[in-house]
Amino acid sequence: MRPFLKIGWGLLGSMGLIAAPVRADTVVVSTSGFTFVPADVTINVGDSVDWIGLEGGFHTVAEVDDDTSVTYNGGFHSTPIFADSFTHMFNTPGLYYYICEPHGDFGMRGTVMVNAAPQTTALPRAAW
Repeated sequence: MRPFLKIGWGLLGSMGLIAAPVRADTVVVSTSGFTFVPADVTINVGDSVDWIGLEGGFHTVAEVDDDTSVTYNGGFHSTPIFADSFTHMFNTPGLYYYICEPHGDFGMRGTVMVNAAPQTTALPRAAW
């Protein structure tokens, strides 16, 4: 009977009938001149954004209040200041605005839209 259970559970899992743990993802944003590429990203709660190509601190990543602000608001911020990359995990849904502090006035800015974690639904036992 044990082989049947293994096959049975494996079959249910392969058919997507058993909820699997949600795996966090990382989205990469790079720099190109005075822009972030892509500047605007959408992720889920628990995912991370990895900004790369900060050129040893020539560019920074700082959370701001809106799409016109150039003042860091106390949220996420790239540190140490001379780093080539910065990663931040987002644990709260919402829209986050960010800029490169030295180049925010040049339009070097973007957004991170964080959606609530996707919900998984288990089938009622009677459906098995």
